[in-house]
Amino acid sequence: MRPRVYLVERVPAEVEEAIARDFEIVATAAEADGIVAMLTARVDDVFLDAAGPQLRVVANYGVGVDTSTSRRPAATASS
Repeated sequence: MRPRVYLVERVPAEVEEAIARDFEIVATAAEADGIVAMLTARVDDVFLDAAGPQLRVVANYGVGVDTSTSRRPAATASS
């Protein structure tokens, strides 16, 4: 049985296809072992409680360092 993943919001088709190769995409978080959330999605205690105790992983789909809590400066390319 493949791990079950809930996509909180739509992701690009090629990303969804890549996820579907290794995971079963399910219709609700309550059915999922993991969720993939865009940075705009609110994943709070209410959401996590509704998802249930089987939930093991919450992954953010996005790019950048603006959501990092690290105090280290981002690396910059030298010219």
